[in-house]
Amino acid sequence: KLNIITYLEENEISIKEVSKKFNIQPNQLRDWIHNKEMLIKASPNTFKLHNRCLPYCLQIEETLYHWITEQCQLQNPITQELVTVKAASLTQNTAFQNLL
Repeated sequence: KLNIITYLEENEISIKEVSKKFNIQPNQLRDWIHNKEMLIKASPNTFKLHNRCLPYCLQIEETLYHWITEQCQLQNPITQELVTVKAASLTQNTAFQNLL
């Protein structure tokens, strides 16, 4: 990403031309230019710069994680719907009610 931004700055050509050359969308390049400082500060192995949202309730997340790993060890199939139902049941649990 930084190499493409540098190419753009050094050659002084339009964003549209650079986008065509590197086969990316012009809007994507504009976003990279806008986030240039964050890209410079990020480690070279970072692929995404999005800010993740924090878990709604960390204890529920941890309990859900342990439940999922336990189900995997028992070789039970886990679907997204099953995880959603389990998460909903955890939020209804009285032990977690005071955390919400």
